[in-house]
Amino acid sequence: MAKYINVNYGMMVTTQGREVQYRDIVNKPNYYRDQEDFFSYQIYTKAKAWEHEQEVRLFIFKPFPMFMKFPPFQHDKTEFNHKEIRTFVTIGAECFESLYLGVRIDPTNKEKITQLARTLNPNIKIYQMKADPNAFSLIAKQEMNYNLNDYIDLFSNLHTNKQQGKNTPHKAILLISIIDLIASHRIQTNKIVFTEELENCFHQNWERYVGKSIIFKPKAGTPYWHLNSEPFWQLIPYEGEYEKIVKLQKGNSYSSKTIREHIKFAVIDQVLFQLLQDNANRTKLREALINSLDI
Repeated sequence: MAKYINVNYGMMVTTQGREVQYRDIVNKPNYYRDQEDFFSYQIYTKAKAWEHEQEVRLFIFKPFPMFMKFPPFQHDKTEFNHKEIRTFVTIGAECFESLYLGVRIDPTNKEKITQLARTLNPNIKIYQMKADPNAFSLIAKQEMNYNLNDYIDLFSNLHTNKQQGKNTPHKAILLISIIDLIASHRIQTNKIVFTEELENCFHQNWERYVGKSIIFKPKAGTPYWHLNSEPFWQLIPYEGEYEKIVKLQKGNSYSSKTIREHIKFAVIDQVLFQLLQDNANRTKLREALINSLDI
């Protein structure tokens, strides 16, 4: 599911719909048994490795125009030969409950798909699949329709560790640095690359807001990595690097060298990026981050 989408349906199962049966060994179907047995096994059986999908399939032997739809390139007809013309079941937008976006989906395609889905069904739940940096698995993070106040709240309550009773300031300092670089037009898209310029800005802001600390060390790679736990941030590794992210946890995964070798960039919400184009919004979000510092 690297680049693709998966849709959950809220459609009532009819007499033509059946739950898929999952088996350790999928045997060759017996063609000499009755039609019902043959089709049931051939169409509704999958390997047990896919059992987590809990799939329900709707198979129509003889489609009728009253509940079928043609693709855009075919002319609508009231009578047709269903063996020659491809058709699809007509499903209303209200039937779609949720949408899962693959880990490597292109950000531009993600934006288009998300807008289309919410246009068709404003109540649809959209999830972005992410690689779990702490395990060889995926995490589904729900995409929300955040506004400025929501981001102020998120910035005020970042997920941070405590050291000697103090919240770590790294995430806030890195986000302040990103806001500064957006304000100066040094960052012009929602793709945040871990550059030397970003590191230098981080250290300047660390000196300004944290200063010399006997508890914390100013490492920019640490928040860049751990911001992945926030709903507005997503790490995008290079092709084939997801498995390696898990292995990096055992070493110095937060070093600048390691991040540049294995992480292409991080993506922040497009809505957040657009909000940060306005100086008044930048001021409010920066203040929320500064006020969250427990120094």
